[in-house]
Amino acid sequence: MPNLNNPSLWYHEQEDLLYSGFAGWNSSFGDKPTLPPLSLWSFKPDGAGSGAWNQEIDSYSPVWAPLTRPAYSLIAYDLDSAWVLGGTTSPGGWTWSKDFLPGMVQFNMSSRSFTNSTAPIYDAVHGVAKGAMQFVPSFGPEGLFVAMGGINGNNHPNGFVGLIDFGTVSVFDPAKQEWWNQTTTGSAPAPRIEFCTAGVNSTNGTYEIFVYAGWNTILGPPAVQFDTISILTLPAFHWISVPYDPQNPRRGLSCNAVGGSQILTIGGADTDCKSANSSTSTYQSTFDSAPDPFTQGLAIFDMTTLSFADQYTAQAPPYEQSDIVKQFYSKSQQ
Repeated sequence: MPNLNNPSLWYHEQEDLLYSGFAGWNSSFGDKPTLPPLSLWSFKPDGAGSGAWNQEIDSYSPVWAPLTRPAYSLIAYDLDSAWVLGGTTSPGGWTWSKDFLPGMVQFNMSSRSFTNSTAPIYDAVHGVAKGAMQFVPSFGPEGLFVAMGGINGNNHPNGFVGLIDFGTVSVFDPAKQEWWNQTTTGSAPAPRIEFCTAGVNSTNGTYEIFVYAGWNTILGPPAVQFDTISILTLPAFHWISVPYDPQNPRRGLSCNAVGGSQILTIGGADTDCKSANSSTSTYQSTFDSAPDPFTQGLAIFDMTTLSFADQYTAQAPPYEQSDIVKQFYSKSQQ
């Protein structure tokens, strides 16, 4: 199993399998780690806290000929397919438009086949990276994918890339193989990269996407302001800013819906690190930072109470909208 930064990780519920190995880049740790060749691996949980990795497609397979392993791509999956949007051709390529990968790759988890999607890619025709894509199962015949934030590879005069504003998100309908841009309303978060998202269906028929943390490529004290929590509520596509005191800025983390109204955040690098203005690498400066206030880098956020909890609740009841989400829909219907 290859050791990769920002790897793809897809779950196929029908087979109870995890897939990984396609997207990502060589690890930042170890003794001169090298990038392993493309391959695909599956993990089968054994139901007792363990399991086994198996190679599904080896690095010599001709299936890889038309494909390029992407770094920093936007990744999400539905019941049967995983989708990999954009990315770059190298870990440092996200600062230059020429290194962005256009298009999207589909992996069918039932047939274990890869396809380069021919669907035109919304406004970032030259690629996108370091944003997020969230699968929304409750709208459309096969659900919808909502892509947001990050940086685009559009051709800027100086060759550099630009941050993508959250005032517009991009929606993909897998049933129609169509993208469109969707204007949002409300208090959109400031443009950023390496944030995380997680989504939950509410008991009122809405779907709320939680957007947390990230940075705007500037480390140190200016990064603290990106320790924010925002909610994009569908079908209104309206942003709601959660009252929250910025304290623990981080980037490169993951967010995961883990039952009821609970979202589990995992890891992340400190963006307010003390070595931000030195020649020390951003990874080394993370280890030179103060201890993570989240025990073992884990935190539970409750989407109903809009607060961090000190423990995980097993068999939690279904997610109910928070008061501020209820208030928005109540006012919009008047």
